Formats: sequence, structure tokens, C-alpha cells
Amino acid sequence: MARTPEPTRDTAADECLSTALRQATRRLGAVYDAAMAPLGVNGTQARLLWKIGALQEEGGAPLKRVAEEMGYQVSALSHALKPLERDGLVQVTQSRADRRVRHLELTGKGRGIVSQITDRWLSANARIDRALGRAEAEALMRLASKVAGPEFARAMARGEEEEEEG
Repeated sequence: MARTPEPTRDTAADECLSTALRQATRRLGAVYDAAMAPLGVNGTQARLLWKIGALQEEGGAPLKRVAEEMGYQVSALSHALKPLERDGLVQVTQSRADRRVRHLELTGKGRGIVSQITDRWLSANARIDRALGRAEAEALMRLASKVAGPEFARAMARGEEEEEEG
């Protein structure tokens, strides 16, 4: 197997893993955005609506739990919810038991959109599978999940600690 040469000052920007992943994320995101566009939401909003609906079915969707499960800071989630609230898809309510706790609820309009998300999501996945090949798409998913997971975060934190000590 041919080894990729180490980047130099002249090539480092072109061979940056972060840049390549950001470009790939934008390209993949555009596939999901296009799939969701007829519903009036983008891919990120569709995923958020789906998560709120799933948690609502489990008995409730507290803002903090939705943020944790989606990998958002609470303030970023609050910002992302504004267009969904404005468009009448989600409503934010205060807990009766604890006024500091906010809950997210899909409205009837929001539930109507969620009922259409899965088929569109599966269609977008199928398009990506055809473009990459199923095995490559699965490998990309495994790798992305690994990078997004807690083990990678811990490894990166250990690396920072070692660099500071060295």
C-alpha cells in the first residue's frame, strides 16, 4: 500500500483532514437538505424534529436532554429552535413541576412533517450509498461515529495533556 507523503508547509492546507471533513460534511449535508426541502426544513432541522418526536413518545423532551442527545450546547439548541417555533412546528413549554426546566413539544404541523421525514431520509441515504458504494458508505459511517464518540474525545484530551507536559 502506497504511503501518503507527510504534508509540507506548501501542502499542509490542501492535505488538512479537518478541511476535507468539513467539505465532505457540507456536500453530504446538501443531499439531506435537498431531500427535506419540500417539507420546508433543512436536514439539521429534520433530525431535530425527529429527535423531539422520539423523545416526546418516550414521555417527554426536556430541552437539556435533547441538547445532550443531539450534541448541542443548550444555547445553540435554543437558537436552532427559533425558526421551528416561528414556523409553528415546535413549542417550548415550562415544566409545571420545575419552572426552570423547559420541554419541547411537536405541534400538529410538526408531527405531520416528522411523519414524512423517514422516507425522505432513507431516500437520501440510498442516493449516498449509490454514489459511494454500500461498503464505503458503511465504512464512512463507522469512522464518523468513532470520531464523534467519547473514546476519540478522551484520546484527544490525553494528547493535549501530553503536549502540555512535554
